Amino acid sequence: DSIPAPNPETAIPGAFIPAYNRDDYMTSWRDLDSDCMDGRHEVLLIESRIPPTLDSSGCYVQSGEWHDPFTGLVFTDPSELQIDHKVPLKEAHVSGAHAWEPARKSAYAQDLLNAKALIAVSGSANQSKGSRDPAQWLPPNTAYHCEYVRNWTEVKYRYALSFDEAETTAIENILGTELALAIRAESAGWDEIERRSSSAMFG
Repeated sequence: DSIPAPNPETAIPGAFIPAYNRDDYMTSWRDLDSDCMDGRHEVLLIESRIPPTLDSSGCYVQSGEWHDPFTGLVFTDPSELQIDHKVPLKEAHVSGAHAWEPARKSAYAQDLLNAKALIAVSGSANQSKGSRDPAQWLPPNTAYHCEYVRNWTEVKYRYALSFDEAETTAIENILGTELALAIRAESAGWDEIERRSSSAMFG
């Protein structure tokens, strides 16, 4: 089926947006599949380039190997990593998520199915990013800029979130194409994380 072209200017200037409250989206990482491992550790488990070591309970990732595309660095200590929402919760909020029901807000905050939604990155890089969009912040690893904005665009389109004018211009400048065309091209390659048994080692 054809995918309709998005309207990058769906945000209505002057429209009322209630104040952002992170607790409306998540208060902590949850264990959505009742396997004792919360969302943070699920992401660490999935993204480790080697079989990660878990604690004796099998609930917490203790070590592994993670490539952070934001910085291009490799980490082995999960305490140095944070889980980044590719489109930050506050940015999602002002882009339309404020109107969602609580269940949808929670599902967005802890989306483990969309492979682009959550990613383990350097804590310092994630703090630097904050809630800024691509017009305001890009990863220090310039080689990742195209993939970063493609993933950003995919997440926004999947969740029907709006793009503001400066954000649209930044994305188009980086990708060298119109936003609508970028979304059509990216949507052809949408993928979801394959859920499979882990080869993790237990401490």
